[in-house]
Amino acid sequence: MSLQKRDTNLDLIKWLAMLTMLLDHLRYIWPDNGWLFIVGRLAFPMFCLGIAANVARSQTGELYSDNNVRYMGWMTAFAVISELPYRLLSNDSSTLNVMPSLLLGLLITWGAHHRGRDGLILALAGVTVA
Repeated sequence: MSLQKRDTNLDLIKWLAMLTMLLDHLRYIWPDNGWLFIVGRLAFPMFCLGIAANVARSQTGELYSDNNVRYMGWMTAFAVISELPYRLLSNDSSTLNVMPSLLLGLLITWGAHHRGRDGLILALAGVTVA
């Protein structure tokens, strides 16, 4: 089993994404600080960049790898777990939190990266659900 070396640049992007997301969520505690909303808008593109970088690091055609299964499992778990706090903080929202959008983006990106019948089905399923 070979261990891949961590990409410190990608780790920095992920940590900055989490920090900006935290700042965005702090506006629920301190509503007078509207600037936190603006800083928080940086989180989504940084999370998308992290997902794209992770997909690009995988070998084309290896859609059903252990890493991809683990990645999908963690994304799904976070999508489910994060929904309750989202509902508690914004009970008037008629949408889901951002995690299902990131999960669908992952499916579509995998479909584009891992070309073939299975990749196409995965991407079409993601687009259809979105």
